Amino acid sequence: RRRFLELEQIPKLIESCSEWLKSIVELAIHTGMRIGEILSLKKSNILFNRRMILLDLTKNGESRDVPMDDTVFRILSDKVNECVYDYVFHTRTGKMKGYTNVRRAFKRALDKAKISNFRIHDLRHTFASQFIMSGGDIYTLSKILGHKDVTTTEIYAHLASEHKRMAVLKLERHISNSQIPTEIGQNSDIKISASEKSRVVDIKFAKTV
Repeated sequence: RRRFLELEQIPKLIESCSEWLKSIVELAIHTGMRIGEILSLKKSNILFNRRMILLDLTKNGESRDVPMDDTVFRILSDKVNECVYDYVFHTRTGKMKGYTNVRRAFKRALDKAKISNFRIHDLRHTFASQFIMSGGDIYTLSKILGHKDVTTTEIYAHLASEHKRMAVLKLERHISNSQIPTEIGQNSDIKISASEKSRVVDIKFAKTV
């Protein structure tokens, strides 16, 4: 079972999160990091000059680099600037925030957003699925997710094929809707020169690309 959020569901979920939970959920969606990896983040793991997050210990026992987009950079910059403890996400006493509390808060956010049959780990699937559907490749995704074997990442490959098919169908509709009526300049009292016809074609084509 692998469930992911559609693009229109993402802001709805984030808006339903409590303030402290929003940053965790956004990081998961924008990086594909596991919740445990996010909660164990320390300030020393964040390399702002390289726009990278260095994970020292991951599920497969190896370290990996996770790239930061602008959203992640902003979130972590704000968190680090206000943080007086080592852990980026911490309790009032500076300890690492507990997974159980995060999971409970996430369940409340799901109920508020009216999203069902969705687990907190599915945020990782959301990142991977949207990455592929936006044109990303399987090999790069496997490195970001930290999969030792690319065959593990290939579970998302079918999304690329389906998304490409839908993109081609969308292009077909654009082309069909932009066709210039064949009646222009024919069987009409209005005479249009060849150069004017060419200009109309250029304008129509420009609107479709």
